Amino acid sequence: STVVSPAFNLKLRAENPRAFRPWCLDRGDVVVSYSGVALAWGRVPGFCVRRRAMAELTVVPWGKDVRLSEDLRDLLVSELQQGTAKVSVEMKLHYYANFGMAAFAPSSGTTSISQELLLDSWEDNMNSSLLKTKAGLPGRQDE
Repeated sequence: STVVSPAFNLKLRAENPRAFRPWCLDRGDVVVSYSGVALAWGRVPGFCVRRRAMAELTVVPWGKDVRLSEDLRDLLVSELQQGTAKVSVEMKLHYYANFGMAAFAPSSGTTSISQELLLDSWEDNMNSSLLKTKAGLPGRQDE
């Protein structure tokens, strides 16, 4: 087997189309996998998006001593050489939307983002990839 310790620079862009309330992320988790094997994982820090605004942040999931079978390593190397290697990024974000505004009922929940990203090359720090979500719309993402 082969042992890898990859890191990925992922840019998350969140849009809040709401006119009256900010949208705040309490916390989140991210997993980057290849062919069903988790390569890197990490936390998404909390942040807020003002009403009718957009926010961007970088999330850096990383893996330590991830074991790949020889077959999986060979497949990854082959796909990288052909320019067809893709990873799957899964994020689960826990949000709240009232941010101390007593006039509005609290809105909270979980939204998930799932996206495949094409890898240009295999480096310890992968190039930034952009993930997008619309605030407060569970499961929705803009591409």
